[in-house]
Amino acid sequence: MNKRLQVFDIIRAAAALAVIAIHITANYMELPLAYIWNHAVRFAVPLFVIISGFLLYYSDRNAAVLTARVFYKKRLDRILWPYIIWTFFYSLINAYFLRQYNPILFLSTLGKNLLLGTGYYHLYFLPIILQLYLLYPLLRRWMEKDARSLFGACLALTLTIQTLIYMYMLRIISLPAQYSFLYLESFPVWLFYFVFGMYAAMRKEVWEERLANRAMLSGLIWLSCLGLVLLDSKITAIQGSIVRPSVMLYTICSYLFFYALAMELKQMSRPWFAWVSGQSFLIYLMHPLVLTILVYGANRFGHPGIWAGNPGLLGLYIVTAAVTFFMTYVISHTPLARFLGGAKN
Repeated sequence: MNKRLQVFDIIRAAAALAVIAIHITANYMELPLAYIWNHAVRFAVPLFVIISGFLLYYSDRNAAVLTARVFYKKRLDRILWPYIIWTFFYSLINAYFLRQYNPILFLSTLGKNLLLGTGYYHLYFLPIILQLYLLYPLLRRWMEKDARSLFGACLALTLTIQTLIYMYMLRIISLPAQYSFLYLESFPVWLFYFVFGMYAAMRKEVWEERLANRAMLSGLIWLSCLGLVLLDSKITAIQGSIVRPSVMLYTICSYLFFYALAMELKQMSRPWFAWVSGQSFLIYLMHPLVLTILVYGANRFGHPGIWAGNPGLLGLYIVTAAVTFFMTYVISHTPLARFLGGAKN
């Protein structure tokens, strides 16, 4: 395994563990531990977008340019099947909890969920990636022609859009409420993260030279940006949103810090990092199912207090991660892995 893949094994594993944490701690925000932990892992989803842009462009930068049709067939197939299957499954779960047993209503809801990524609270990520993949051939041509102008234009677009949404959440401006789903799922909100990853891949060797032996400095900057996010939430009372300028800055600092830290780790080739990295998509898709079963099961069998307080928070995180990893391991040994978003072992 080359150094680049070793570094990204660590970064993607960190993002996979972080995304589990952000969904668990969201229900414990009254606890100081959960509040800080939740903010500390706000980089999780944007970091996945950066990783996607980096690895996609780096794998292509020395290859012949594929036609859009060939690229879409090659890349979108890896996302579409897992998206369809998991949306159907989570829509069934929602129908059960809401006691909606009308087949016509279910099919109508399923169609809406597939279109908007509303099958469950984490599936919004897949329409975002699908949009960015559709744009990738155009973005790659622009990157090859003038990387700096692409970087600047996407930074300006995403920062402007996120600032407008931030002002909307602060009730400084008004935006159409009927399009509120676009304020999280439309590609301009996430475009800079994706292009940042592409640009980082193009400048990989230069950036690695500048980040070498600077993990401590990067860590201090990262902590400062975390403090800024915490202060932002404290002042504005906007605690749940990852679409705001302070989180943009924090995510970029997180990427640089994790990259610098990963380069300094002496034993980066541990199989555990590689396995979690390779299965991170399936882990992302499946962990809300495990989390829902654990919380619902505790309530159903009369033990809701089992997940209460700091011990419950930590226990729920450990058990959710452990069960998700175990189920992922089992699925990775079956033909279902490819269709559910995993990698065949």
